Amino acid sequence: MTIAVRSSPSVAVLDLAGNLTFNDGTLPLRNRVRELVDSGRRRVLLNLGGVTDMDSAGLGELVQSYVATTRQHGQLKLLNVPRHVRQLLAATKLATIFESFENEKAALDSFETA
Repeated sequence: MTIAVRSSPSVAVLDLAGNLTFNDGTLPLRNRVRELVDSGRRRVLLNLGGVTDMDSAGLGELVQSYVATTRQHGQLKLLNVPRHVRQLLAATKLATIFESFENEKAALDSFETA
């Protein structure tokens, strides 16, 4: 998995590409989100448009990233969630936890209104 970080004025956007699975190692996501939160970047948008596969370990990484962010009074939201990931989120009832968007502008604007 690769993670490219870009920033809007107040939101760190992480573009994820590849597999978010146990076999491919999910630790980079967890570490990167924690680094951002620890450095004061508490508004995080995960762009999952490039995620080709996700398993329960990947879901766990999303949850741990969400928890790490919210514990610091931050927000973590999802962008461009692929169909197979949406299905996993729905099946595990995690779709009710994560706010997700199909449009980046709408996602970024949602941080300003929250």
